[in-house]
Amino acid sequence: MFTTYFQRGRRLLFLFSNNAAGTVLSQVAALIAIPIQLKFLGVEQFGLLMLFYSFVAAGSLADLGIGPTVVRFIARTERHRTALQHVISSSFTVILMLAAVVVLASFFAAWLYEVYKGQILIAGSLHPYELTALIAYTVSASMLMGLGFNILRGLGLYWIFGLAETTVRLSTVTIVTFAAVISKDPGVTLLAYSVSTSLFTGILLLYVSKKVGVKFRLTANLRYFKRKMFHFARWVWAQAFFGFLGSQADRLIIAATMNLSTLAVYSIAMSVANAVMAGLTAGSGFLLPEAAKRIKDKFWVAKAYCRYTLLFSAATAFSIAIATPLLHPVLTLWLNENIALQVLPILLPIMWTISSAATSIPGTQFMNAVGFTKFGAILGLANNSILLAALLFAGTIAGLQGVIGAKLLSIPIGFFARAVTAHHVFGLRNPLWQAFKMVWPTVLGATVILPLSWKFLIG
Repeated sequence: MFTTYFQRGRRLLFLFSNNAAGTVLSQVAALIAIPIQLKFLGVEQFGLLMLFYSFVAAGSLADLGIGPTVVRFIARTERHRTALQHVISSSFTVILMLAAVVVLASFFAAWLYEVYKGQILIAGSLHPYELTALIAYTVSASMLMGLGFNILRGLGLYWIFGLAETTVRLSTVTIVTFAAVISKDPGVTLLAYSVSTSLFTGILLLYVSKKVGVKFRLTANLRYFKRKMFHFARWVWAQAFFGFLGSQADRLIIAATMNLSTLAVYSIAMSVANAVMAGLTAGSGFLLPEAAKRIKDKFWVAKAYCRYTLLFSAATAFSIAIATPLLHPVLTLWLNENIALQVLPILLPIMWTISSAATSIPGTQFMNAVGFTKFGAILGLANNSILLAALLFAGTIAGLQGVIGAKLLSIPIGFFARAVTAHHVFGLRNPLWQAFKMVWPTVLGATVILPLSWKFLIG
């Protein structure tokens, strides 16, 4: 029995580490790069860089959910070469079509901005058409890069995926920071990000084509995509869209209602919180293909859902509790005393919303695997509509403090979402009790540790 548990633990560590490597290391590199970028770009221009990242994240929704769809269908067709090629060719064709739509939509948005605002440079340095061109170019390349990564994940080539993602992410952060140091110009910095993304995309797709033995080619036969993939992809896209509303809309609201300097400070806090979450949950990408392979074993899927949800809640809550007393001195050493005092009141509550968000990851992966994507999308619509309404209302009325307060609302929303998922998808009795057993570390942290830490660290 001991040997069996040891083997399972070793396999879990292998899968988790290979899926998490690129995200974790890139988050660490990004944290190291933040004070350098702040120094050479300035607070407002750094805020523009963060706004650009938010727009690129928003643009990633343009893939209509093809990314997770590719993982699921490749995991189920890896032994059937014809079906595998259909999945890849259809996905590649649709992504290129969507990229063309992104380009047109971006320039239309720039035209509307110019009509409404006039010929005003963004952050005093970048023309709207230049910014939208860079966004469209980067989004298009990112969608194709995501296709390459998801093919590797779907085929179970986790160590190759981990190595490739780590290389790409670390190289991109390094190139962007180097461009900021050399040029001290946000336009050049964003151009470096766009060009490096497209370059790495080409290299990745070429490698995947050679490694897997498939071709990235256009096809006029999209019947397989329409019959098999589109029904699944549209609900995955809906999940991603509503997830974006809850995770990225806050930055866009701050940029629209406040200023880029406030966005810069808020983004620093979010970067720290996201780095913590990435370090503890980024490896979860293996859950979808693994569950897809055991889709008929409903008992295993339900049990795994409960265990992984509790694992993510406990890991994030424990890490946050340990890190909280160190936040002030670390922020001061990392940045400076002035910025640290601005970041700390944002970071303390945001960390616990990240813990709550982490508990949703296993549920999303397992629902996609067992075919409950429509339910997941509807649940996401309900959760994030409430959250978005709170963000808009509180952000408009109370500014940054209102946004933070609205973000905290995601914790009780997440708790009830776990209860509904446990009952409706996995058929578990006493859903509220089951939800509490899965997320009690997060609930304890948000209701006890957060108020205590605020009292002693903020006053």
